[in-house]
Amino acid sequence: MAQWSHTDKTLQAKLVYYGPALGGKTTNLESLHRLTDPRGENRLVSLHTGDDRTLYFDLLPFELGDIFGYRVALKAYTVPGQVHYDATRRIVLAGADAVVFVADSTPGKEQQNQWALQNLHANLRANGLDPDRTPILFQFNKQDVPDALDVDEMSRYLGLDPGEGYPAVALRSRGVLEVFVDACKRMIEGLVDRADSRTRAQIDIATLGQQVDTAFAPHIQRLHGVSSPVADARDAPGRTRIKVEGDGVEDAVAASLELGERLAAEAALANRLEHEADALRQLSDSLQVTGASFDRGAIVESALDAARSVIGASVVSLVEGEQGTLALEQAVGGEQDPLLDNDSGRDLVARMIGAGGACVVDDVGLEIGPQAARQVGTRAVASVPVGAGRVVLAHAPYPDGRFESRDTRFLTTLASHLESGLEKARLHDEVTASRDRLDDLVQKRTAQLRRAHENLKALDKTKERFVANLSHEMRTPLTAVLSAATFLRDYEVGAEERKESLETIVAASENLGALLDNLFRTTEITSGADPLRVGPADAAAVAHDAIELAGVDGVELDCDLIEGWQADSGQLARAVSNMLDNAFKFSPPTCPVKLQIRQANLRSKDGDRPGVVLRVADRGPGVPEADRKRIFAPFEQGGEVLTGKPRGIGVGLYEARAIARAHGGRLDYRDREGGGADFVLCVPLAAGADSETGGA
Repeated sequence: MAQWSHTDKTLQAKLVYYGPALGGKTTNLESLHRLTDPRGENRLVSLHTGDDRTLYFDLLPFELGDIFGYRVALKAYTVPGQVHYDATRRIVLAGADAVVFVADSTPGKEQQNQWALQNLHANLRANGLDPDRTPILFQFNKQDVPDALDVDEMSRYLGLDPGEGYPAVALRSRGVLEVFVDACKRMIEGLVDRADSRTRAQIDIATLGQQVDTAFAPHIQRLHGVSSPVADARDAPGRTRIKVEGDGVEDAVAASLELGERLAAEAALANRLEHEADALRQLSDSLQVTGASFDRGAIVESALDAARSVIGASVVSLVEGEQGTLALEQAVGGEQDPLLDNDSGRDLVARMIGAGGACVVDDVGLEIGPQAARQVGTRAVASVPVGAGRVVLAHAPYPDGRFESRDTRFLTTLASHLESGLEKARLHDEVTASRDRLDDLVQKRTAQLRRAHENLKALDKTKERFVANLSHEMRTPLTAVLSAATFLRDYEVGAEERKESLETIVAASENLGALLDNLFRTTEITSGADPLRVGPADAAAVAHDAIELAGVDGVELDCDLIEGWQADSGQLARAVSNMLDNAFKFSPPTCPVKLQIRQANLRSKDGDRPGVVLRVADRGPGVPEADRKRIFAPFEQGGEVLTGKPRGIGVGLYEARAIARAHGGRLDYRDREGGGADFVLCVPLAAGADSETGGA
């Protein structure tokens, strides 16, 4: 689509030549190239197959010059006509502002022309373009072939109005420039008609066609042979003839003077060409760095060095920002940009950035004062934008430095390449950062998968322990129930025996129910299905409830009176009962078990906090080092299988630790001084206050 730039006063447009295969589309562009660019300054880009058919497209850039104050440039494309290159045609057609349909006048090409026109309409719609609103001009090419179809007949079978098309012989440049000029007029008129109100207000539609004709006048004159006659070869451009008449001294002096003037002119030209060649070399060196490097600093330094060398500046710098936020990114020829050390100089730089284009201040003293100009050592300053809010500043030294238009042109070209290089470096940094983030993400996901795999393995082990423990613990009461029930069924017994059997059944059923209750309760606590019921907690009440739940006697109790304790007393009593049950399982009958509940300062990630320590200590064999982590896992039990495993399914300590964590605390094992086990449950004074609570 057309691109208007009100800042640069430019219009970029696109014209596409469309039609059947071998209809003459490429020949049109080749003819235009010869007519409009006889010196070959612009390049016609063509991609052909071996039989000279267009493979992808032809491209001819074309400058129309200034029209209604805008510099108008267009790109003329052709598309391949072969049926199987439809995707290429659609892509090249995208954004077309006008189309020239090149029809083949050769007899027998009717169906190919019709198909190509239908395909054009289809691809316009596929690109979001309306065939009724897009200018389409028709050229009937190859009118010189034997029995060529006339224009009216071709218009009829293509569904056109009479006289709508242009007869042409592109190979001989007939009808080529005419359709091209008309296409440009129709295209620009359509673009202006669809432009915004600001653009339309600057353009005189009535004189638009005249301005296009003016732009094409030299080419039309060349086509029709009405330009200046061809000069004699001896007077051709690039050759100088010196004519000397007479044999006197005056004639010799005059000839020498003329030779001297011409020599001076040639020397000036040679100097200018040498300067331009040096500029190109410097630009080439800078471009090599820009193209090969992703280092932002190296790209900027190379560009600034090239600018300083070519235009003879004292300091060249890259500055960005606005007034009050100006910042130097890099400089060559000095550590700082001279104007940034002066308030008036900063104002001047801000204004030059705000101008939005290339600026030259020939006398800095008029802007910041003569004395300040001497202090900063700058006679003139030039700036060219490098993207938005950033400029290259070049300083001509005080007192007689100056910049010419060629210097500004070079800076503008260099800034354009610098902007591309900086954008490339930015994209490279983004890609690198994205790659690093992706690497981190892959590592994290890999670690997560590894942990998930380990968790699955642990879950399998837990399942195995669960099945083994539960089957063992349930088999005992079920066997008792079955035995007693069978006894009652198969034998006639007295009341005393019947009562004993029923009591066996009841006791075994209660044992089985307790096992299931423990299992379901543990599942609810660890899954969060049974939330804390926090309220005032009493140490003595928690201790007595725990002893009652454990069903044990002979506990040595030591409880503090703890004020302000907020907890779920029921769950804490359950946790302590599990700790007591574990202690009595593994302690000799004659050894006492001690329960202590005291207030203490607990270590945490934020420092010490008030808390409560619930300790159950016994004089049993303790826990071997290798088993100290295992005992807190679900369905893990101590004891030897061959010498007798204690009752239970191995969820007591697991449940106790889950309750401790739900309160924001923890449960740990310690060796007891003098022998035995010491299980310590620490919780904050207020439940859930700190999930990282340590010991007392």
